[in-house]
Amino acid sequence: CLKGHLLITFIASMIVKRIQLELLNHENKRTKKLNPISLFQNLGYQRCSVFEDKIIIHEADSKANQGYKLFKIKVPDELNLGSR
Repeated sequence: CLKGHLLITFIASMIVKRIQLELLNHENKRTKKLNPISLFQNLGYQRCSVFEDKIIIHEADSKANQGYKLFKIKVPDELNLGSR
């Protein structure tokens, strides 16, 4: 069990490091370099409203939107859950 935990921890650490390096190497003309810590915090503040048949994703703040654009992530306005 410990080997699996170590592998998952290693993979997660490598993903976070890759994101940090990509953010630090990217410079937007209108803003300073993106700060990885504040980006992760702002992504954590992303909100949504959950209904029985759909999830509505609320507008992200500017730092989160910069991160989405940098990594070419398209955030939908809503997700249909279909009938249950």
